[in-house]
Amino acid sequence: MKLINFNHLKEANSNYFHHFYYSGQCTLLCLGAGFLGMIHTIFPFVGDFYAPVMVKKAIEITKNEFTAPDSI
Repeated sequence: MKLINFNHLKEANSNYFHHFYYSGQCTLLCLGAGFLGMIHTIFPFVGDFYAPVMVKKAIEITKNEFTAPDSI
């Protein structure tokens, strides 16, 4: 695993648009979970379990897309 990998799309057996869609979904879910988690930290009555559900959804999408290397 490298920080910069110009062969990533080829190694992931993907193309730019598919990767953009998949990666965008996971990124937005994680950003939303982080934002909601911060709100929940300050106001515990807001967003009960939405943040963990959003993270689980991102994990589910990832598991359906590909098998990640064990080193992650």
